[in-house]
Amino acid sequence: MNKDTKPFLNDGLNVYPEARATLTFFEQEVGKLLSTAVARREGWEPLKNHKVNSPKVDGTSGQGGYWVAMFAEGMSASNEMVKIDFGIWWQAIEGFDQPIVYASFYEIPERLIKFKWNHDKQDIRCFERWNRSFLYLPVTDSDDIGLLLNMVLNELLKLLL
Repeated sequence: MNKDTKPFLNDGLNVYPEARATLTFFEQEVGKLLSTAVARREGWEPLKNHKVNSPKVDGTSGQGGYWVAMFAEGMSASNEMVKIDFGIWWQAIEGFDQPIVYASFYEIPERLIKFKWNHDKQDIRCFERWNRSFLYLPVTDSDDIGLLLNMVLNELLKLLL
């Protein structure tokens, strides 16, 4: 054991349960914000017969960041299956410290997993990871999550037309 980490580990032994409970509570509350934003959406056009799952906490142990995400599935106007991944993501982009609200096509429709983006629409930005394109907006205030999420989802859904 490194002598510099010993005080940290000793302190951690005593506060771990409380720290873990705090993190779990935070993730649940972020999930509620996402669920509320989805419930208040006016529509999912052109997505038909859509269903949305409950928020899920995930991450890659720092390899790609941490997120609270949801999936929406349905059919496009041309009857192709669609799966959309969206949520809040921390450390999504190397060198960018702000959390983001994001949306991306996940696995289907294959033609839209990786797409070109016009960067001047409502300040919505795009990056690529895992051979997918992600639309995103930075988040600085929890009150903005619903608005930002719906802006990103609206633009992503337009790509189905």
